[in-house]
Order: sequence, then C-alpha cells, then structure tokens
Amino acid sequence: MSKAILGILVFGMVVIANVGQAASPPWYYNWSLLNSTVGADPCVKLGELQFPNNDQPYFAENPVVLPVNVCSSEKAELLAVFLKPMLGQMVKVEIHASSLVTEKPVTWDLPTLMKNFKRAFAENPYFVQMGRAAFGPTPIFRAEVIQFFCDNIAVPNATCNFVAADAFEGVLKDKVSGFNIIMATTTK
Repeated sequence: MSKAILGILVFGMVVIANVGQAASPPWYYNWSLLNSTVGADPCVKLGELQFPNNDQPYFAENPVVLPVNVCSSEKAELLAVFLKPMLGQMVKVEIHASSLVTEKPVTWDLPTLMKNFKRAFAENPYFVQMGRAAFGPTPIFRAEVIQFFCDNIAVPNATCNFVAADAFEGVLKDKVSGFNIIMATTTK
C-alpha cells in the first residue's frame, strides 16, 4: 500500500473518530420507514418505540416494539393483514385501535384481497390504485420519492431516498392469502 493511500485512510479514520460518526440502531430506521409510508395516512400515527425492560439483546424473542395507532378497528384489522409483523429481527410491529389488534389468517380470493387492500390504503397519499397482473395483485403507488433521515454512514447526506413503491415493499408482506403482492409505480 502506498504512503499516500495509507495517509488518506488514516486521515479519514481520524475525521470520523473526531466527528463521532456512528450508525443508529435499526429500530430508528424502521420507525422512520414505517412512519414515512404507512404513517402518511392521516388515520395512522406511530407511537414511541418501546424497549424491553431487561438486559437481554434485542432479537425476535426480545424485540423492540413499534406501536402503530389506527383511528378505526376495521382499518387496524386490515393493516394487521398487510403489514409485516417484524421489521428485521429486532422490531415487532404492534397495531392498536381501541386495543391491540392481532393478525387473523385470511383466505380471500383475488377480488376480495384487492378490495381490502384499497380499503386499508385509501387515505394514504402515496397509494393510487390496485392493478392486476399475471402474477396477482399489484398495488400501484405514486411516482414520488419518499425521503427521511437515516444516519447510514455510507450515505453522505444522511437521508434515505426511495421510490414510494420500494419504500412500501419494505413494510408490507410479500404474500397474502396465497397471492404474491408486487408493488408498482404509476407512470404519471
């Protein structure tokens, strides 16, 4: 390794050490992603993260809880079907209306699934419509960028940027009632 490259590496490490750069734990990223997508709905409000009261590491058996407060029981039950129950291995999504809503298994046919997805996301400003492709239902989202703070040290401007459909893909299930759900973006 040349002295110039070694000097640049050492300089970079000193600058990072002096600035105190460190990535936040993943639950803050997951909160921001969920808040920027599903939380854009005026009927949905994310609560404060809830940390377990013990010294165990945060994993699936001891997760950080991310409460999602929904204004109606009907919408909460639908969101419980479509949202991923775990974001990564450390963040558990809990949906609340007047009380905790648990996911119920569903056996919907394709038209019912499409109708219920529309009902769950009708007030979300990013959702446009449901489409139907050869592989199943296709939620179509606006051609907009969802941007939020994330201190990923690989991103110099400290923001995460996603096309809306890609952001929703991070929080919604890939498969519901046996149908693959593929997010899409409108062309307009």
